[in-house]
Amino acid sequence: PNADFEKVVAAQRAIEAERIKAAGTVDDDSLTLLSKDAATVSKGAEVFKANCATCHRADAGGNIGPNLTDNAWLHGGKPKQIYTTVNGGVEKTAMIPWGAQLGPEKVQSVTAYVMSLRNTNVAGGKAPQGNVEE
Repeated sequence: PNADFEKVVAAQRAIEAERIKAAGTVDDDSLTLLSKDAATVSKGAEVFKANCATCHRADAGGNIGPNLTDNAWLHGGKPKQIYTTVNGGVEKTAMIPWGAQLGPEKVQSVTAYVMSLRNTNVAGGKAPQGNVEE
């Protein structure tokens, strides 16, 4: 019975994720829901590995860019803040704006993926940078 429940929950999350993406809603609540949808997070992982791993490492432990697996954030760790950082970049840093290149759905997906990494603390990751956010 538990596996059936998990399937139902996963299906509901997938339906809600598609509704959110179609509506183009980008706020803390919608991004949090996307971060709980396995398909969105999986797509975000692909986008991350193809575009973000150079600076953040394939495991997101940080290279030129910061470690994304701890609980410290240079530009804010709230869902909308992460989206804004990915979408618009950060002036005077190596973080370029990815929005025009990736498009809104991929930016949402990679944001959901990054949110899923919080507090996973990969081995050998860079020391925390920025402000700690729970």
